[in-house]
Amino acid sequence: MEFDSVGSSRASDSPKHAILTRQRIAPPVPERLHLRPEATITIMTVVTARSEQVSFRVPVRTGQLVELVASVVKVGRSSIHVEVEMTAEDLLSGDRRVCTSGHFVMIALDSSGAPTLVPQLSSAAT
Repeated sequence: MEFDSVGSSRASDSPKHAILTRQRIAPPVPERLHLRPEATITIMTVVTARSEQVSFRVPVRTGQLVELVASVVKVGRSSIHVEVEMTAEDLLSGDRRVCTSGHFVMIALDSSGAPTLVPQLSSAAT
C-alpha cells in the first residue's frame, strides 16, 4: 500500500479521526497509529498545495533513524493544515534531536482530480 498517516503520534494527543493519504511515503504500521478507540479513518488522495515555515535545525547523519510526526492542526473545506516534525536518532548513543519542522497545506482531491470536502475535526480532537 502507499499510505502515509497524518495525525498525532503521542497517545495523549491521539486524534479521533485520522486521514490517510496516498502520498507514497511509507505504509503505516497499524499498531503505530496512536488513535483513540472511537477514532475513524478516512482514505483520501491529497496533494501538497503549500509548504510554510520549514525550519532546518541540524543535519541528519548517515546511519541515523528518522522519525516523522505529523499533526493535523486545521481543516478547511478541502484543505488540511499539517505540522510535521522530523527527529533523528543516533542508534548507538540514543541521542535524539529535532532536525526539521514545518507547516504544510494539503488539498483533498476526488477521483477526477477536483478538490473535495474533507471530514471536519471534532472539538475533542483539536
